[in-house]
Amino acid sequence: MGEFGIVMIFAYFPQGMPVQLYNNLQNDGVDAVYVLLWLLLLFTLPVPLLCFVASRRVRYGSSSVES
Repeated sequence: MGEFGIVMIFAYFPQGMPVQLYNNLQNDGVDAVYVLLWLLLLFTLPVPLLCFVASRRVRYGSSSVES
């Protein structure tokens, strides 16, 4: 069944983006999903990049302390 199936069964009215995408795909078709899909990608793809940049600053920025 998987994680998605469990959410669909036990959550009465789930508000997550993947569930909303699935509901829109089932009810309205592919055209209704494109807007939410682009919003999801626009807001979630920069997060790993920002975490990577922040971790490199912490790792390499603190080792170059002037004495």
